[in-house]
This record gives sequence, structure tokens and C-alpha cells, in this order.
Amino acid sequence: MDVLIVNFKWVMLVGGLATLSMMSAVLAPRAALKATFGETLEGPVAEIVVRNWGLLICLSALFVIWAAFEPVYRIPALAIAVIGKLSFCALVLAQRAVRRKAMAVVIADLALSALYGAYLVMAR
Repeated sequence: MDVLIVNFKWVMLVGGLATLSMMSAVLAPRAALKATFGETLEGPVAEIVVRNWGLLICLSALFVIWAAFEPVYRIPALAIAVIGKLSFCALVLAQRAVRRKAMAVVIADLALSALYGAYLVMAR
């Protein structure tokens, strides 16, 4: 497991860059919702909320990427990422109507959460 700790920078970079793909929600909220959930929301409030959601996810991704190069910030960056990803997964899995449509994102977030969580446990 020491190999994982030593090379975790690369896990963080790949995971952060993958998560940064949610910039699509900032730039094209309807398309991002359609790609993630197979549905869209309409109206100016929905657009504001989805753009903000995407921006917050991107900020978390940027924190993870930054912390890959600044190890002193890894624990808070990964903790924030895990909390965000697991809360998203729980919310999606609790909604039968969107569960199957968003399963690819849920699986990716669960995998990253498991890797990030493993690092958090091993780094203590």
C-alpha cells in the first residue's frame, strides 16, 4: 500500500481532472443535466442552481488538483471531495427515478471516494 501513498499525486490528478469535467454544468447546464440524469430542468432559477452546482464541484476538483502538488493540503482536499461525492451518490441512489440514469457518475464517484478514503486512512 506504500506504492499507493507514494504515487497518490497521480490518482489525485486523474480524479481531479475527471471531476473538473463538471465545468460543462457551468457552461451548458441543460446539456450537463441531460448527460448526467437523462433529463433537464427549465427556467432561469434551474440554470442558476445547476451552474452553481457545477462551479462548486469544479472548485472541489481544483482543490484536489492543487493538493496533489501541495501534500500538506491533501487531507482537507480529499475529505471535502469524499463528503461531496458520497453525498451526491446518496442523494442519487435515494431517488429511484434517476438512479439508473446517473449510475455511471455514481460508480465513478464511489470509486474515487474509495481511493481517496483509503489514502485518508493510510496517511494518518
